[in-house]
Amino acid sequence: MNPLARGFYTSQEAARLIEIGHIRRINGWLNGYEASSRGPLINRDYEKLGGTQELSFYDLMEVKFVEYFRENGVRVQTLRAALITAREVFGLQKPLATNRVRFIPSKDGKKILVDESDKPVATKDDDPRLWNLVNRQYEHYVLIHEQIERGVEFDATSHLAKTWAPRPKSFPDILIDPRRAYGKPILPSGTPTAAVYEAWLAEDKNPVPVAEWFELLPVDVQKAVGFETDIRREKSAVAA
Repeated sequence: MNPLARGFYTSQEAARLIEIGHIRRINGWLNGYEASSRGPLINRDYEKLGGTQELSFYDLMEVKFVEYFRENGVRVQTLRAALITAREVFGLQKPLATNRVRFIPSKDGKKILVDESDKPVATKDDDPRLWNLVNRQYEHYVLIHEQIERGVEFDATSHLAKTWAPRPKSFPDILIDPRRAYGKPILPSGTPTAAVYEAWLAEDKNPVPVAEWFELLPVDVQKAVGFETDIRREKSAVAA
Protein backbone atom coordinates (compact mmCIF):
# COMPACT_ATOMS: atom_id res chain seq x y z
CA MET A 1 0.00 0.00 0.00
CA ASN A 2 1.11 3.56 -0.73
CA PRO A 3 2.35 4.97 2.61
CA LEU A 4 0.44 8.19 1.90
CA ALA A 5 -2.79 6.19 1.85
CA ARG A 6 -2.30 4.90 5.39
CA GLY A 7 -3.15 8.13 7.16
CA PHE A 8 -1.08 9.96 9.78
CA TYR A 9 -2.21 10.60 13.36
CA THR A 10 -0.41 11.79 16.45
CA SER A 11 -1.20 10.19 19.80
CA GLN A 12 -3.09 13.34 20.78
CA GLU A 13 -5.22 13.20 17.62
CA ALA A 14 -5.96 9.54 18.31
CA ALA A 15 -6.98 10.37 21.88
CA ARG A 16 -9.37 13.04 20.63
CA LEU A 17 -10.96 10.84 18.01
CA ILE A 18 -11.31 7.73 20.18
CA GLU A 19 -12.05 9.64 23.41
CA ILE A 20 -9.32 7.96 25.41
CA GLY A 21 -8.58 9.55 28.76
CA HIS A 22 -4.81 9.88 28.42
CA ILE A 23 -2.41 9.63 25.48
CA ARG A 24 0.18 7.89 27.67
CA ARG A 25 -2.03 4.81 27.42
CA ILE A 26 -1.80 4.95 23.64
CA ASN A 27 1.97 5.38 23.77
CA GLY A 28 2.21 2.43 26.16
CA TRP A 29 0.25 0.21 23.78
CA LEU A 30 2.49 1.31 20.88
CA ASN A 31 5.87 1.13 22.64
CA GLY A 32 5.44 -0.96 25.76
CA TYR A 33 6.18 0.38 29.24
CA GLU A 34 9.70 0.95 30.56
CA ALA A 35 8.86 -0.65 33.91
CA SER A 36 7.68 -3.82 32.18
CA SER A 37 9.61 -6.38 30.17
CA ARG A 38 6.63 -6.71 27.85
CA GLY A 39 6.89 -5.21 24.40
CA PRO A 40 4.29 -3.22 22.46
CA LEU A 41 0.73 -4.50 22.41
CA ILE A 42 0.12 -3.31 18.84
CA ASN A 43 2.29 -4.05 15.82
CA ARG A 44 2.55 -0.50 14.55
CA ASP A 45 2.95 0.46 10.89
CA TYR A 46 5.35 3.37 11.39
CA GLU A 47 8.68 3.34 13.16
CA LYS A 48 9.04 5.76 16.04
CA LEU A 49 11.03 8.84 15.00
CA GLY A 50 12.62 10.50 18.01
CA GLY A 51 9.90 11.59 20.39
CA THR A 52 7.21 11.61 17.72
CA GLN A 53 4.42 9.06 17.83
CA GLU A 54 2.60 8.55 14.54
CA LEU A 55 -0.19 6.07 13.95
CA SER A 56 -1.54 4.77 10.67
CA PHE A 57 -5.27 4.37 10.08
CA TYR A 58 -4.98 0.66 10.92
CA ASP A 59 -3.04 1.50 14.10
CA LEU A 60 -5.84 3.91 14.97
CA MET A 61 -8.44 1.18 14.46
CA GLU A 62 -6.52 -1.23 16.68
CA VAL A 63 -6.14 1.39 19.41
CA LYS A 64 -9.89 2.00 19.17
CA PHE A 65 -10.62 -1.68 19.73
CA VAL A 66 -8.05 -2.01 22.54
CA GLU A 67 -9.79 0.85 24.33
CA TYR A 68 -13.14 -0.88 23.84
CA PHE A 69 -11.84 -4.03 25.49
CA ARG A 70 -10.23 -2.04 28.30
CA GLU A 71 -13.55 -0.35 29.02
CA ASN A 72 -15.15 -3.80 29.17
CA GLY A 73 -12.74 -4.95 31.88
CA VAL A 74 -10.35 -7.02 29.75
CA ARG A 75 -6.86 -7.09 31.25
CA VAL A 76 -3.91 -6.19 29.05
CA GLN A 77 -2.32 -9.61 29.71
CA THR A 78 -5.45 -11.32 28.40
CA LEU A 79 -5.61 -9.09 25.34
CA ARG A 80 -1.91 -9.61 24.60
CA ALA A 81 -2.28 -13.40 24.70
CA ALA A 82 -5.34 -13.20 22.43
CA LEU A 83 -3.57 -10.99 19.88
CA ILE A 84 -0.52 -13.27 19.77
CA THR A 85 -2.78 -16.25 19.09
CA ALA A 86 -4.83 -14.38 16.49
CA ARG A 87 -1.71 -13.33 14.57
CA GLU A 88 -0.37 -16.89 14.70
CA VAL A 89 -3.54 -18.85 13.94
CA PHE A 90 -5.26 -16.55 11.47
CA GLY A 91 -2.16 -15.03 9.88
CA LEU A 92 -3.37 -11.48 10.52
CA GLN A 93 -0.89 -8.69 11.21
CA LYS A 94 -3.72 -6.34 12.18
CA PRO A 95 -6.33 -8.63 13.79
CA LEU A 96 -8.19 -5.76 15.47
CA ALA A 97 -8.50 -3.79 12.21
CA THR A 98 -10.38 -6.51 10.35
CA ASN A 99 -13.86 -7.99 10.45
CA ARG A 100 -12.69 -11.39 9.24
CA VAL A 101 -12.40 -12.43 12.88
CA ARG A 102 -14.77 -10.86 15.41
CA PHE A 103 -13.50 -10.51 18.97
CA ILE A 104 -15.96 -10.73 21.86
CA PRO A 105 -14.93 -10.06 25.47
CA SER A 106 -16.52 -12.31 28.09
CA LYS A 107 -18.58 -10.70 30.83
CA ASP A 108 -15.87 -11.21 33.45
CA GLY A 109 -13.15 -9.77 31.20
CA LYS A 110 -10.97 -12.86 31.61
CA LYS A 111 -11.53 -14.27 28.14
CA ILE A 112 -11.56 -13.08 24.56
CA LEU A 113 -13.63 -15.20 22.22
CA VAL A 114 -13.72 -15.11 18.44
CA ASP A 115 -16.43 -15.74 15.91
CA GLU A 116 -14.91 -16.19 12.45
CA SER A 117 -17.21 -14.39 10.05
CA ASP A 118 -15.98 -16.42 7.08
CA LYS A 119 -16.20 -19.75 8.94
CA PRO A 120 -19.30 -19.60 11.14
CA VAL A 121 -19.49 -22.31 13.76
CA ALA A 122 -22.78 -23.09 15.50
CA THR A 123 -24.35 -25.79 17.56
CA LYS A 124 -27.41 -27.76 16.54
CA ASP A 125 -29.44 -25.30 18.61
CA ASP A 126 -27.96 -22.41 16.60
CA ASP A 127 -26.22 -21.01 19.66
CA PRO A 128 -22.87 -19.48 18.77
CA ARG A 129 -19.87 -21.71 19.44
CA LEU A 130 -16.95 -19.42 20.03
CA TRP A 131 -13.22 -20.04 20.30
CA ASN A 132 -11.37 -18.87 23.41
CA LEU A 133 -8.16 -17.18 22.20
CA VAL A 134 -6.54 -17.49 25.62
CA ASN A 135 -6.80 -21.27 26.15
CA ARG A 136 -7.52 -22.16 22.50
CA GLN A 137 -10.67 -24.09 23.31
CA TYR A 138 -14.17 -23.88 21.85
CA GLU A 139 -16.87 -22.70 24.23
CA HIS A 140 -20.60 -22.15 24.20
CA TYR A 141 -21.32 -18.57 25.01
CA VAL A 142 -24.31 -16.27 24.81
CA LEU A 143 -23.19 -13.62 22.36
CA ILE A 144 -24.28 -10.14 23.28
CA HIS A 145 -23.97 -7.86 20.27
CA GLU A 146 -21.93 -4.84 21.31
CA GLN A 147 -21.33 -1.64 19.37
CA ILE A 148 -17.63 -2.40 18.91
CA GLU A 149 -17.74 -1.85 15.13
CA ARG A 150 -19.99 1.20 15.32
CA GLY A 151 -19.18 3.61 12.49
CA VAL A 152 -16.58 1.34 10.85
CA GLU A 153 -16.97 0.22 7.23
CA PHE A 154 -14.88 -2.78 6.14
CA ASP A 155 -13.52 -3.60 2.70
CA ALA A 156 -15.45 -6.52 1.17
CA THR A 157 -12.28 -8.10 -0.26
CA SER A 158 -9.54 -7.53 2.32
CA HIS A 159 -11.92 -7.41 5.33
CA LEU A 160 -9.76 -4.57 6.71
CA ALA A 161 -11.28 -1.37 8.05
CA LYS A 162 -11.95 0.98 5.14
CA THR A 163 -13.52 4.11 6.66
CA TRP A 164 -14.61 5.21 10.12
CA ALA A 165 -17.18 7.70 11.34
CA PRO A 166 -15.76 8.73 14.76
CA ARG A 167 -19.09 10.21 15.91
CA PRO A 168 -21.65 8.10 14.00
CA LYS A 169 -24.65 9.27 16.01
CA SER A 170 -24.10 13.01 15.97
CA PHE A 171 -22.02 13.37 12.76
CA PRO A 172 -22.64 10.23 10.65
CA ASP A 173 -21.36 11.66 7.37
CA ILE A 174 -18.03 12.97 8.71
CA LEU A 175 -15.60 10.19 7.90
CA ILE A 176 -11.98 9.20 8.25
CA ASP A 177 -10.70 7.64 5.04
CA PRO A 178 -6.94 6.94 4.95
CA ARG A 179 -6.94 7.45 1.17
CA ARG A 180 -8.23 11.02 1.41
CA ALA A 181 -6.78 14.12 3.10
CA TYR A 182 -4.08 11.98 4.76
CA GLY A 183 -6.77 10.30 6.83
CA LYS A 184 -8.01 13.46 8.54
CA PRO A 185 -11.75 13.80 9.26
CA ILE A 186 -13.56 15.09 6.18
CA LEU A 187 -16.98 16.28 5.10
CA PRO A 188 -18.75 14.40 2.24
CA SER A 189 -17.18 16.96 -0.12
CA GLY A 190 -13.72 15.80 0.96
CA THR A 191 -12.95 19.04 2.79
CA PRO A 192 -11.05 18.47 6.07
CA THR A 193 -13.15 19.55 9.04
CA ALA A 194 -10.09 21.04 10.76
CA ALA A 195 -9.50 23.43 7.82
CA VAL A 196 -13.12 24.57 7.96
CA TYR A 197 -12.92 25.06 11.72
CA GLU A 198 -9.75 27.16 11.52
CA ALA A 199 -11.24 29.31 8.76
CA TRP A 200 -14.39 29.76 10.85
CA LEU A 201 -12.30 31.07 13.74
CA ALA A 202 -10.40 33.39 11.39
CA GLU A 203 -13.72 34.78 10.10
CA ASP A 204 -14.94 35.62 13.61
CA LYS A 205 -17.15 32.52 13.65
CA ASN A 206 -19.14 33.65 10.63
CA PRO A 207 -20.03 30.56 8.53
CA VAL A 208 -21.04 32.47 5.38
CA PRO A 209 -17.58 33.55 4.09
CA VAL A 210 -16.18 30.15 5.05
CA ALA A 211 -18.89 28.42 3.04
CA GLU A 212 -18.10 30.62 0.04
CA TRP A 213 -14.37 29.97 0.29
CA PHE A 214 -14.70 26.18 0.46
CA GLU A 215 -17.78 26.06 -1.81
CA LEU A 216 -19.89 24.54 0.94
CA LEU A 217 -23.31 25.17 2.36
CA PRO A 218 -23.37 27.09 5.66
CA VAL A 219 -24.93 24.02 7.28
CA ASP A 220 -21.84 22.01 6.28
CA VAL A 221 -19.64 24.62 7.93
CA GLN A 222 -21.67 24.35 11.12
CA LYS A 223 -21.41 20.59 10.95
CA ALA A 224 -17.60 20.71 10.65
CA VAL A 225 -17.41 23.26 13.47
CA GLY A 226 -19.63 21.12 15.68
CA PHE A 227 -17.51 18.04 15.05
CA GLU A 228 -14.19 19.79 15.68
CA THR A 229 -15.57 21.42 18.84
CA ASP A 230 -16.62 18.00 20.06
CA ILE A 231 -13.26 16.31 19.54
CA ARG A 232 -11.32 19.27 20.93
CA ARG A 233 -13.05 19.22 24.29
CA GLU A 234 -10.70 18.84 27.24
CA LYS A 235 -12.41 15.68 28.38
CA SER A 236 -11.38 14.02 25.11
CA ALA A 237 -7.85 15.36 24.73
CA VAL A 238 -5.12 15.56 27.33
CA ALA A 239 -1.49 16.52 27.17
CA ALA A 240 1.26 13.96 27.40
